[in-house]
Amino acid sequence: MLWVVLDTSSPTAVVAVVDPDVVDDAAVFAAVTLAETRRHAEALPAAVDDVLARADVDVGALAGIGVGTGPGSFIGVRTGLAYAKGLGRAVDRPVVGVPSLTAWALSPTEPVPLPRGRGLVVADARRGERYVATVTHADHGIVVHDDEHAVADATFDVLDSAGGCAFVLGGTAGLAIPGDVVVVERSGPSALGLVRALRRVDRTDARAALVPRYVRPPDAKLPAVDPARHRPPDPAEGPP
Repeated sequence: MLWVVLDTSSPTAVVAVVDPDVVDDAAVFAAVTLAETRRHAEALPAAVDDVLARADVDVGALAGIGVGTGPGSFIGVRTGLAYAKGLGRAVDRPVVGVPSLTAWALSPTEPVPLPRGRGLVVADARRGERYVATVTHADHGIVVHDDEHAVADATFDVLDSAGGCAFVLGGTAGLAIPGDVVVVERSGPSALGLVRALRRVDRTDARAALVPRYVRPPDAKLPAVDPARHRPPDPAEGPP
């Protein structure tokens, strides 16, 4: 039951062929990363062809497509979702959304062992902000809490954000992090993180899962309306 999974929410995108019913490392049959680029839309078709060829799988044999839903780059999230929806329609396969920060948090941390306790997964949101979600590492594994939000770098406090932080996963460059907090730096989710996150979503409810997680409003805004210039017509004044 092979799936194509992809995430373009971060500058470093990932595309892979995976089997979500196989445990961990063996679940990834082929994977490629698209390093720091703003041209994910152009690179995605060739990347998908590449991983399918490496895994020796025909696109028509796929069970489904999993796609990162953000938060992350506004254009990147839309690019991944649009491509995944198009591919799913072309081959008549379900398309399932995967929360990107969950995939970040579930990516391997070797050789850095994670301590037990509360932590953060952090992604660069640009404009001097970070996307943040809290996670808990317990004996049964990592739990990602559904509290994604954007925080300004200037007011970002690692210890306050996690209520006592033991570790931080993700894009930490430029952040002030106490020395006793374990840091695992990464530029985006891995293929294994994506397949682990895919296992946690309802793969039978594709429509509900395909909602982009933008977290904050887009930069583009409608122009302000000048009441003096844009007022409803007064019937007493006659036709304009």
